[in-house]
Amino acid sequence: LRPGDAYPDLPRLMYKLRRLGDLPRVTACASTGIYTEELAGAVRRFQRRHGLHDDGVAGKQTFT
Repeated sequence: LRPGDAYPDLPRLMYKLRRLGDLPRVTACASTGIYTEELAGAVRRFQRRHGLHDDGVAGKQTFT
């Protein structure tokens, strides 16, 4: 999952990132269904905190 990709389960990803404190509450990208640079930034923060390669790409290791 890379910025610009459509992702039907985006609301669930956003919910998890918000609950974990990686994504600010004021984010309007869920309605588009597109994985944005803003979300990639949140994923990078999550990856960094968990010792993963912080590239913002939501891949297998990030979702595991």
